Amino acid sequence: MSAFEVGRVCFKVKGRDAGQKVVVLRVDKKKLTAIIEGPKVKRSKCNLRHLLPTEQKISGISEKSTRKTILKKLEGK
Repeated sequence: MSAFEVGRVCFKVKGRDAGQKVVVLRVDKKKLTAIIEGPKVKRSKCNLRHLLPTEQKISGISEKSTRKTILKKLEGK
């Protein structure tokens, strides 16, 4: 089992969005990248080395989930 999986809540530790909370929507292990999105971060590709995973995981999230759904589940509503 990997630390980076769909629905895992992470913090960006590098880049212009450093310190922001994000959710992993898709992982590409070969290229070491992930598609992420968060409250103050638009959906984008990110290097896995720029993410710090937390223990929190959100179920029912996929790459096709809308921004509104992701933010609602991230807030816990």
